[in-house]
Amino acid sequence: QRPPGQTDLLAKYHSTSGYHYLLLDQPHPQNIFQEMQSHPLQQARETNVWYPFDRLGEWSLAKFLVENLSQMQIDKFLKL
Repeated sequence: QRPPGQTDLLAKYHSTSGYHYLLLDQPHPQNIFQEMQSHPLQQARETNVWYPFDRLGEWSLAKFLVENLSQMQIDKFLKL
């Protein structure tokens, strides 16, 4: 018997990961792909191939920094 106020649960069994429980009175959780699709900046990702950078120059700078400098050196550069 359930305690008063306990929410109904739905259990689904998956052969490789076991049981998954969902609260029936709550919205279903989204997987990572669904979260990406519903993100407020989704339109920017669709229209800007360099997202999250504004243009190729910013992306190239970030790529250069990551490939050639340590994190400490990048931090110092960004503080200039």
